Amino acid sequence: METVFLIVEYIGMISFAISATLIAVDKRADFVGAALFALLTSFGGGIIRDVILGQTPRVFSLFEYRIMAFVCVFVSVVLFGLCFTESIRTKISSMRHGIVLELTDAIGLAVYSVFGAEVAIQMGVTVPTLTIFCGCITGVGGGVLRDICSAEIPFVFRKRVYLVPSILGATLLTLTYEYIPPILSILISIALIVTIRLLAYYFEWDFPTPLGREEKNEKKNEERINK
Repeated sequence: METVFLIVEYIGMISFAISATLIAVDKRADFVGAALFALLTSFGGGIIRDVILGQTPRVFSLFEYRIMAFVCVFVSVVLFGLCFTESIRTKISSMRHGIVLELTDAIGLAVYSVFGAEVAIQMGVTVPTLTIFCGCITGVGGGVLRDICSAEIPFVFRKRVYLVPSILGATLLTLTYEYIPPILSILISIALIVTIRLLAYYFEWDFPTPLGREEKNEKKNEERINK
């Protein structure tokens, strides 16, 4: 079971590394910037969580996490290098606003939110709100750091239904972890987050803002044209 947990977590790391690189390319960062985006997104939330829980961040203390950091950098640099081919660059540019980015970001958010809560439970945290908070900060923390570095308002504050799935998934894990097999609790919680995120993307679910939907869409189109 431990092996299954690690594999699922590694999938989340690589998914976040891919989504971060797509954003770095769109922001015209160089390969160093792309690699740093990948590392921030893949490990930033976990570092914040571990500091809150009073332990050395896993990426610095566990050998397998250090190896995955190198893997994430490798994936990022390879993907970045492919962008020097014009046809591939065009496809990747379209991915920036398409399902590939949404899917990889949804998987990363789901895996990190759920495993962040699971780490808190394993460390003996008994306060449900702290467990849920650890899940959420693990899921969105790296993305917030990435967006700050790219001079954007973080996704969590503006993107379609982003934080809510993280909260729901972490809450579901917290409520079910001790009552059903842990692997089942983890997989159901991950599936819940991914499903909500993809439905939000497909149906363009948004929380209300002072700007109407039409005005927001016009603003997005102007931003894309200016790029």
